[in-house]
Amino acid sequence: MPGLRLVFLTVNEDPDIAAEAIRLGASGYLLKSSATAELFTAIEQALAGKIYITPLLTNGVPLAVFLGQAIGLQNRS
Repeated sequence: MPGLRLVFLTVNEDPDIAAEAIRLGASGYLLKSSATAELFTAIEQALAGKIYITPLLTNGVPLAVFLGQAIGLQNRS
């Protein structure tokens, strides 16, 4: 569906799963343990056409670097 934005809210803490979700078109990836305010941030980012991944998974690594590392690791398998 054109214009559809998906934000995952999950218990899965695997960074590779988060990167795969984004690669497949998700706009956001949050953990159920994330703060409630973070959900609003993720929705705002998705509506603005941006990607949001919880800092609980990225550990302060910039999003582009995080996604590049995760995708690079998948390609090495």
